[in-house]
Parts: sequence; structure tokens; C-alpha cells
Amino acid sequence: MKSRVNLIIKTSIFSAVIVSAIAVTFLHEYFPNSSQEYLEHKKNYKKIITNRDIAFDNLLNELGNNNITKEGFIVAYANIKTNSSINLKEYNKTKNRIKENDSYLGYTSFKNFLLGIGFPISGIVLSILFLNVVINHVQHESHKKFYLIVSFAFIACWGYWVSWSFLSFSQDPSRPFDFPKSYYNAALYILPTLIFISSFYLMKYYKSIEAKLKSIINQLIVFIIKSDKYIENKSTKTQHLKDYLTEFEKIVK
Repeated sequence: MKSRVNLIIKTSIFSAVIVSAIAVTFLHEYFPNSSQEYLEHKKNYKKIITNRDIAFDNLLNELGNNNITKEGFIVAYANIKTNSSINLKEYNKTKNRIKENDSYLGYTSFKNFLLGIGFPISGIVLSILFLNVVINHVQHESHKKFYLIVSFAFIACWGYWVSWSFLSFSQDPSRPFDFPKSYYNAALYILPTLIFISSFYLMKYYKSIEAKLKSIINQLIVFIIKSDKYIENKSTKTQHLKDYLTEFEKIVK
């Protein structure tokens, strides 16, 4: 009864971790793209441009109706343009301040942070679970070596992306919000090496299986040939069956 309860608890925890790892990839959908303050402020841009255009149209009408001289038109036009530029500059200044407040660990918003970190976290959690399964449930030595290397490669890969996702400062000015190029060069050597080693153990395992099967077949053929005369005697059939089973067990071990 106790073992059954432990099994249920372990299964529940295992399932909860898997569901959470998958759910984190969709968590960003429950957050807005931009803050309400940013959306409200964004409306001011259209107002600034509309007011500028209306002022230009009115000025042209004044010139068309001869209510203003050409020199006055040029001065008024420059004033409208200058005022509009000042308003746009203030608008952009406020917008940048709001965006900076909305940013999170180098991302433009908390939603984008969740989007960037969701898949790496899911990948590394599932990779660790895979490693746990390999350690506790894979018994064959060659199998275990192969899957341990594969799981290590998965963890290294997703661990890299988790680290990258949390970067908020650049270590290389030419690569903003990124690792130095040397990190990528190292990865290009390390990952193929891991793949090569894992493939080597996999091929070695299948070759050993193939060799063992050939050996079993050869030994069975030799045993059958040697036993032809032995089984012709009816009185020895029972003993032959026992001997056959004993030899077969020796061969397949």
C-alpha cells in the first residue's frame, strides 16, 4: 500500500512538472504587448501630426486668400514646423521613458521576456527529466552511456539558451544583448564532439548486438548438427530436451 502511494505521488509530481514545462511556453499569451500608459501616450503622436497638418492647411488658405504675405508665410511655416518638432521630441522622450519602465531584463516588455525564456526553460526541464529517466530506468550499460551523453547535450544546449535569455548587458559592444563570438565558436566544436561520441556508442552497441546474434545462430547450428545422431535414439529424447534447454541458456547469455 505504501509503495503504491509513493508511486502515485511520484507520478503526480512528474506529470505536474511536465505540464508546467509545457504550459510555460504559452504563459506570455496572458500578458499585454504594451502597458496601458504606453498605449495612451501613443495616441498623442497622431494628435501632433494632425495639428501640424491642420496648421499647414490653414496657413496655405491664408496665403491663397492673400491674408498673409509670402514672407509672413515662410516665417509662420517655419514656426509651425519648429513647434511640431519640439512636440515630437517631447513625445519621443516620454515614449522612451515609458518603454524603459516597461522593459524587463533587456526585453521590451514582460510578455516578450516570458516569450523568450519560455521555450528554453521548457527544454531544460524536459531534458533534466529525460536524464532522470536514463539514470533510474536504463539498465543496459551501452544504452545508458549513449542516453547520458544525449541528455547532457540537451541540457548544455538549453542551458545556453536559458543563460542567453537572461542577458541584459552585452559583453561585446559589436554584439548587443549577446554572448561574445568566442562562445559560439566553442559551441561549434563542443556540440559536434558530443554528437560524435554519442553516435559512436550507439553504433558500437548495435555492432555488439549484431555480433552476438551471429554467434548465437552459429552455436545453435553447431549444436543442432552435433545432436542429430543423439536424437535418433528414442530413449534419449527426454534427456536431449533437457540438454538442449541447458545449452540454449548458455548460448543466449
